[in-house]
Amino acid sequence: MAGSKGGEAPGGKGLTEATIQDAPPGTRKSLLSNFDFDELIKTHLASQNSVVSNVALFDKDDGQPVGATTPSFANAFAPEEVNNLLDIFTRLSSPAGDISNVDKITLGGTEYTLSGPRGNQYPAEIASLHSDKNVLFATPTATLLLVLEAAPGADTKQATDAKQAFYTAVKSFNGALASKGL
Repeated sequence: MAGSKGGEAPGGKGLTEATIQDAPPGTRKSLLSNFDFDELIKTHLASQNSVVSNVALFDKDDGQPVGATTPSFANAFAPEEVNNLLDIFTRLSSPAGDISNVDKITLGGTEYTLSGPRGNQYPAEIASLHSDKNVLFATPTATLLLVLEAAPGADTKQATDAKQAFYTAVKSFNGALASKGL
């Protein structure tokens, strides 16, 4: 396979390392299906239930949920909404990207104000989404989009210790998934 570890890169310019993105779609799908995402959520976020209320993981290719704390939380987001959120990350991560009209998004029938990416990091890593009902943090990995809902106390627009703990939990979980190549 072109780009595979040990193979020669196109144009004969040395070796490249294969990633899950290099795998054919059928193989990639089977690789993703080998993970128990619900178990990964439990393992990595069990001690964070004071700041994390709900978690949903979506396949970036089709916007379908692959894991969640509760199925109803994941199923509240239509694949088109997941794709719209991914488009926002793409625009915010591009130096020449059009970032107009990215201040509002509707997810699960609720309108959110985009108040991230946190700290104006580049490329965009985490977006904070605030509504009158709740606060969500969204962050992409190589293959997934993570959407986490803040628990009461961490669901404020203001910086608080609970919101910082929520942010830390999101970053830690993202890192854990990245270490698994996801």
